[in-house]
Amino acid sequence: IIRGGVNVHPSEVEAAISEHPGVAEVAVIGFATRREEEEIAAIVVPSGSLTAAALVAHCRARLSPDKRPRRFLFVSELPRNANGKISRPALREQLETAVEDEKV
Repeated sequence: IIRGGVNVHPSEVEAAISEHPGVAEVAVIGFATRREEEEIAAIVVPSGSLTAAALVAHCRARLSPDKRPRRFLFVSELPRNANGKISRPALREQLETAVEDEKV
């Protein structure tokens, strides 16, 4: 993910978010903005009750500002391909659908 000219490795952001006790699983992806820039989104499978505000505070304490996700999406499970790996294209679709639903 290239955000503001800085390369952000999803695995670094995922590792920081995974440290939160309310996170069962997480995947981080980049998404395009209207200004043709890239932002960071975290797709999270919560274990118990978890809020976006709690994750924002958690990330603020562990990540530099250029590595903090700008959007959190909570899902019941992460999509996987036939090999059992997380399907990042399917995550982008879920994120786009969630953004479109917010506009309605």
